[in-house]
Amino acid sequence: MKRFLLPLFGLLALAGCDQQTQTESTKALEPTAVVAETDAVPSPICASELMPGGWQATEITDEAKEALKSALAQMESNAQLKDIIDVRSQVVNGVNYAIEFEMADGSIWNAIIYRSLEGDYSLTQPAKQGKLCE
Repeated sequence: MKRFLLPLFGLLALAGCDQQTQTESTKALEPTAVVAETDAVPSPICASELMPGGWQATEITDEAKEALKSALAQMESNAQLKDIIDVRSQVVNGVNYAIEFEMADGSIWNAIIYRSLEGDYSLTQPAKQGKLCE
């Protein structure tokens, strides 16, 4: 009789553990709440803490001016550039420039431009109206 009960209790214990594991794994498959746009995490471009490979505030260099010049050439606007407000850069396989600028009509724009190691510029994010870090 003991030979029969001991394996039976072992089998029941394993079955109970299996049931708990299945319940936990089905909970993992349930959809989670979607984060609303208003609760969105701030852009890493605007983060104040420095980290390797991250974005950092940069001086307005000739390279940044040239990057902005390439972005302005692709804008469908007759407005003239008034001022470069903010430049942030990220060193990748080349350099990404996030540039906030003001046009002569007072509108604020921003764009992200990539400069390859060969010195070629391409738009990562076309110029759009609004501040870079809002």
